[in-house]
Amino acid sequence: MISLICGGTGFIGRTIVRKLAENQAPIRVLARNPVKAKKLFGNLSVEIVPGDIFQTESLHRAMRGVSTVIHCAQFPGHPVENRRKGWTYWEVDASGTEAAVRAAKQAGVKHFIYFSGAGVNRGIDKPWFRAKEYAEISILKSGIPATILRPSWIYGHGDRSMSQFIKMLRWLPLFPMLGDGKNHVQPVHVEDVAELVTMILEKKTTGVFDIGGPKEMTMNELVQTLCRTLDKHRPIIHIPKWLAKLGVFPLQIFPQPPMTPDAIDFITMDIQIDTSPIKQAYPNWKPRAFTDKNATKSIFCR
Repeated sequence: MISLICGGTGFIGRTIVRKLAENQAPIRVLARNPVKAKKLFGNLSVEIVPGDIFQTESLHRAMRGVSTVIHCAQFPGHPVENRRKGWTYWEVDASGTEAAVRAAKQAGVKHFIYFSGAGVNRGIDKPWFRAKEYAEISILKSGIPATILRPSWIYGHGDRSMSQFIKMLRWLPLFPMLGDGKNHVQPVHVEDVAELVTMILEKKTTGVFDIGGPKEMTMNELVQTLCRTLDKHRPIIHIPKWLAKLGVFPLQIFPQPPMTPDAIDFITMDIQIDTSPIKQAYPNWKPRAFTDKNATKSIFCR
């Protein structure tokens, strides 16, 4: 019963791979860079198939004999799109997922697990919502039994977002916050997400689920929690969204811009989720609280 992870070398994917390997599950990873994948997984029993979701032949090769696909592929630099390289929500989340679903259908895959995003299918006209909604529709139309996960904010050691917050709080005299900081998040640790995936593989519950940690908080509260955890006293300086977007607008001329106006909209969006369905489906899943100081220190203070 082979599980194929698309996006297995990414932040979420590599944690899932390691968790499945701990359980001695047969794992296959579709990797654009097989050398990187071999270094990441060391002596773990992981089969690596070179290729990516844009290469039809490699997709079909990777799908052979697979019972479950875990699709968590994302473009490098997310949420900053790079249209010159094709690193966009539409290319990766929409078209890439559609291609994976088509290959899975032809291969007779029995279960498709997809990492979507919080707030999808609420009629919000943004590139990431349009692309992920298209991806979800492609999966549901395929007829493959599917579990669609819509996470709030997945964090953990080695991520690209919370870790940046930690660095800024450690080295800057103040914390620059985009927007008013009143947007809501429900952070969930990546290892807890990987644990949930193992439960889904065992129980094979299908449906669409919001996932997040046990506590909802605003971005202001999140940064204040980090300050307490790190024993740092940093005033939060709020930067109006319009001013931030105006400031980064010229950066779009660069081949790989560090920030874009759309990325600022992504970072500051206010999405509240409902985790009661996933709690009902998996009552034994107990994600750690972000407010647990000892747990947070064990993640970041190394």
